[in-house]
Amino acid sequence: VEYRLVSKNVVFATGAYPRLSLSFKLKRNIGYFILQTYMPSILITILSWVSFWINYDASAARVALGITTVLTMTTINTHLRETLPKIPYVKA
Repeated sequence: VEYRLVSKNVVFATGAYPRLSLSFKLKRNIGYFILQTYMPSILITILSWVSFWINYDASAARVALGITTVLTMTTINTHLRETLPKIPYVKA
């Protein structure tokens, strides 16, 4: 965590006033999110593309692969939501 404290005088039409600013710079450990969320999602997405090369007559295999992909992505999303902090507003 880095922070910067800036104090300066600001001139307006009504006079000069002191202003105090405090800025925080927070850093996130992105390695955890890449290993726990992004890499599994990328690998599951690539695995789901295999259904395009499965024989047209093997519909059971394609359906099973599609269902497995959806359930795995749902599990990853659920795990991600459980590990994020609880907040009172809507997340994107």
